[in-house]
Amino acid sequence: FRSRGMHLTKVLAIAQPNWPRNVPGTVAIDARVGGTLRPRTWQASGQGEIAKLVVAQLPISGPQFRWQIDAKRLALTDVKARLAEGTVELNLSVPWDDASTGKLVGRFDRLQVHHITDRLGPLPVAVSGPASGDFTISDLTGDAPTAKVHFKAGAAMIRLVAVKRIEGQATYREGKVQLEVRGTALDGDVLLKGTVTRTPATGDAAKTDASAHPKSAARPSAAGNLAEQLRFEGQLRLQAGRLQRLNDLLKRRFVPRPLTGTVDVQLDLKVAGPGRPRSATGWVA
Repeated sequence: FRSRGMHLTKVLAIAQPNWPRNVPGTVAIDARVGGTLRPRTWQASGQGEIAKLVVAQLPISGPQFRWQIDAKRLALTDVKARLAEGTVELNLSVPWDDASTGKLVGRFDRLQVHHITDRLGPLPVAVSGPASGDFTISDLTGDAPTAKVHFKAGAAMIRLVAVKRIEGQATYREGKVQLEVRGTALDGDVLLKGTVTRTPATGDAAKTDASAHPKSAARPSAAGNLAEQLRFEGQLRLQAGRLQRLNDLLKRRFVPRPLTGTVDVQLDLKVAGPGRPRSATGWVA
């Protein structure tokens, strides 16, 4: 049989009645159903395509997939889509058993990072450039999902400074993201390490926001709110950076003569969402 225009959240709820999240999008499915009477078994499989999909405020174009369902689980395989000007491939398994939880594994290639960081908000540096890597989300339908992402990038721009040979990982657990990114800049070693937490507006702040923006207050998941709620605390280090590399950037507008030597920098960062206090303390040697 064929089905067109089913809401994605309702489809996910078939496999997991307590599915907790609203996932915007519609799905079209082609299906083949079969089974036996002795022993009693059944299974169904087919292909599908999702339209108008949005995850974490990011539009995802044209996800196509194969699917299979039986008495034990729902599985989506060979899922392919375009995201942030790059590609994503993943496999998803959602069990019927309430005692079990789902798992999603995948990989991404040449995602343009700024499409993602612009929505995350309070990163201590502005980053752009392509990134590739892999990810795993465990306990997908449980009470405490966890996620791990590993990524690499040949180069990126942090403000005006080029960072090369980037490699990092992010781990989500219990509402916090632990982030660690390494690379090279000014011929020295760069390390960004810290924690991203979400702190929803409460009390008087929430009332003020609601009175100032009554329509957006009725939609707490609206675009922009996530960035306002995130907070980053961590440390940025540069070891043995060559000052000569700054000469072309500065073009002698701020220094009377070309710079020479090396520099070590350490900054302790506290960055909140738009309109909230930001601070950086540290040393330069």
